[in-house]
Amino acid sequence: MRILGLHIGKDKLLSFSDFCDRIRRAAQEAHPAAKFAPAANGFTIVLDGRMQTCNLRGLYAAYCKEPHKRDALITEFLDSLETEAPAGTWYDTLPMLRPSLRSREFLADAQRSLQRQKVPDSLPAVHFLGELYVIVMAEHRSRIWAVTQNLLDGWGVTVEQALEQAMNNMSIMAFPNIVSVMQGGPLNLEAGFVFEGNYLTSSWILFERFRNYVGQRLQSNFVIAVPNRSRLIVVRDDMPSLIASVQQANRNFHLQPYPLTNQLYHVDIRATGGIVSIYQPQGEGEKLSPDSPFAGAVWQNSSLPSLSQAAQGLPQATLLNPWESFSEPTEESV
Repeated sequence: MRILGLHIGKDKLLSFSDFCDRIRRAAQEAHPAAKFAPAANGFTIVLDGRMQTCNLRGLYAAYCKEPHKRDALITEFLDSLETEAPAGTWYDTLPMLRPSLRSREFLADAQRSLQRQKVPDSLPAVHFLGELYVIVMAEHRSRIWAVTQNLLDGWGVTVEQALEQAMNNMSIMAFPNIVSVMQGGPLNLEAGFVFEGNYLTSSWILFERFRNYVGQRLQSNFVIAVPNRSRLIVVRDDMPSLIASVQQANRNFHLQPYPLTNQLYHVDIRATGGIVSIYQPQGEGEKLSPDSPFAGAVWQNSSLPSLSQAAQGLPQATLLNPWESFSEPTEESV
């Protein structure tokens, strides 16, 4: 069978590298004017002036699971590249905003890429703890789009204000599904959970409500792992063998779709929302500052643009079209 001039037959399973090359060639044939650059888990593509980060780990995992669907997967991926960017005004974008966890390494790569754009830009982020940071993204038509500094400047808001809206939007959502329950101890009680869902799953670590829920279920202090954006694991902190198993399972986290970190985080439930710190088997690790917006404190109502101003937008935001940054699919398979 041929897709966009490429022969895709029933041959042996492609390696990840060969799979990425196949996808890139298909994208190049579909979009001859696009510019491509290699990335750790795929490539970046600049299409119509807009850069998109194409992490192909999820697509490759779907291909390995069901090789006979690779033609459909490639077509679905190519279709996703043409998704229209969201509207550029603050008022239109406000309900789309979401908080998204990112690694320090991801941010460094993103900053370099954004500086190389025709209109240089940057990606503002708020530090969570350890290797993790939080950026703001807008969910639109099965993709998420980075909120960059040029966009914030055009709207006349700060990253803290945008993050406040993103956190408020997500706070009313349902928790991700528990796909596995770990049991342990002499009474074989609940000792841990594996949560899986969409791109927001890992971001629940940021929320006091979620940490309270886990603490109440486990009736214990606990450890959290977020190896990638769609997976969150919690284990009681008095179960060293289970914690070791989680660490072992996450040793190759960087090979997973949209990887985050193999660092573990500890939650002490003696305080509402939990006292969050970097997990250390012996002693205490760095703690989340009480002043952090993720420490359970109530968001301060900050001065935002009026609805009339926000709906009207600012001229530079419209002219720059700062959505020319990067985007990702909301699901792991595309």
